[in-house]
Amino acid sequence: MAEGLAEGRESRNIEIAKNLLDILDNEMIALKTGLDIHTVEALR
Repeated sequence: MAEGLAEGRESRNIEIAKNLLDILDNEMIALKTGLDIHTVEALR
């Protein structure tokens, strides 16, 4: 169950990051969402 919750949180954070791509830089998105900087770069 915990694994499913973690996957759900990561999916939500990725969606949030996608919405922020046009207004924030990669470092700020990574900081605010808790995603790895490489993940944010890959989204861009």
